[in-house]
Parts: sequence; C-alpha cells; structure tokens
Amino acid sequence: MSRQRFLDVVDEFQTHELVVILWSFVSVQRHNERLIADIEGKLCTTDVKKFDNGDLCQIVWSLAKAGWHESKLFDAVEAEVIKLGTSQLSIKEKCMIIRSFLEAKRGRTQLYELLVDSFSTCNLGNLHEGQILECLRCLFMSGVEVQGLFETFEKELLSKGNYGLNHDKGIYLRTRH
Repeated sequence: MSRQRFLDVVDEFQTHELVVILWSFVSVQRHNERLIADIEGKLCTTDVKKFDNGDLCQIVWSLAKAGWHESKLFDAVEAEVIKLGTSQLSIKEKCMIIRSFLEAKRGRTQLYELLVDSFSTCNLGNLHEGQILECLRCLFMSGVEVQGLFETFEKELLSKGNYGLNHDKGIYLRTRH
C-alpha cells in the first residue's frame, strides 16, 4: 500500500477508532513506526477536548509503551487534565495516566500532585489487589507524598485477606495451603 493510500485510510477513521487501533497494536506489540506516526499525527491535529477520559489514558499509555516519549500529545493531555481536574477520572484512569507519564519521563510536578492528591478521595473498595499494588507503585514512583495515603492503601490491601503485615518485612503475600 502506498504511503498516501495508508494516510487516506487513517483519515477514514473517527478519532476514537484511531485511539483503539493505536492501543490495540501497541498492547499486543504488533505496531510499527509508520502506523504510530500516522495515527499520532492525525491525533495531534484533533482538539484534545474531543477525546473522552478513556481516550486520553489510552493515548498516553500507548505512546509511552511504544517509546514515543517526545509526542506533543503528552503536553496536550497534561494540560487538559490540569485544566479539567480529576473528578471525572476513575482511579484506574488516574493510575494509567501516572504510569504512562512516569514511563515516558514526562509531566510536571503539578500533574503528579493533582493526580496523587485525588487518590485520597477515591473509593478503594472497588479495586482488586493488583490494582492497589499498582496504585502504590505509582504513588511511590511519583515522588509526591500525601499524608496518610500510603497507609490508606495498605489498610485496603490488608483487608482483602491475601496479604499480611509484618513490622520487620512490611506487607507480604500470605501463602495458600
């Protein structure tokens, strides 16, 4: 397929469809530079307000995983999240954004502080253990400290029943018999 024909095909897709295509190919590690470049180029020309929260998360996650750390979409997503705040983002979306920006070594302190601070108002009861551990990892890696937040996550993790607390070793996975 010629380069122009490939670009014409990309133009035929709606914004959300392009995000899903990008995420799909990156998540199964079947992407190539041309595919990412064409989709990223098209998404860069789209007003960031047209993306829903899931699209914003999938864009930065996909670009971070694919090694496209210099994309201008990181700046656009960061500005949008800072402008709109975090009340409309789920805790999973917040973690996905933090993880993506950390992996790409992008993002200002203001973004991390906004996202991490918003964890203190989240309902952690809906998260499974792996998600709690991922949130804890993101909190630790962000370098932002919110008084009592680690303890809140630890308490929720311990309440799930598969983990214990040893004051010498910290949290550990209980062995199953």
